[in-house]
Amino acid sequence: MSIRETVARSYLAQNLSDEQVDAIAALAHEVQFFDGDPIIRTDEESTDLFLIRSGAASVEVVEGEIIAHAGPGMIMGEVALLDEKPRSATVRALGDCECVVIPSPRLREYLDAHPAVERIVLRNIAKTLCARLRQANHQIETLLQ
Repeated sequence: MSIRETVARSYLAQNLSDEQVDAIAALAHEVQFFDGDPIIRTDEESTDLFLIRSGAASVEVVEGEIIAHAGPGMIMGEVALLDEKPRSATVRALGDCECVVIPSPRLREYLDAHPAVERIVLRNIAKTLCARLRQANHQIETLLQ
């Protein structure tokens, strides 16, 4: 699958035109990770987005506890992209894992120059983060019962 296809199949591209998807895909590059490699590290300063093209990854909290798994099409790093603060979790490759990386400085520059695209992309990210928050709230509620 090409970089463009990876971006186009992600939630990030919902409601974007083909030309807008092409422009975002042109900002990206590929990175290969191997079993156990950290893709993102807790407290890391990077704010780049990672889209899993193939393979899988685990999401771990500081204590090393796995709190989620990520697979093809999933995006990681949205929180740091938005708030420009250090990473809140470690993401580790489970076996071979190919990612498409969208460097945040290039993405921000593009979005600043294209406010209509920025609005759509931020809305797409917000919807996904809200869904994750609702799921976490439900899990906490279940644990407290």
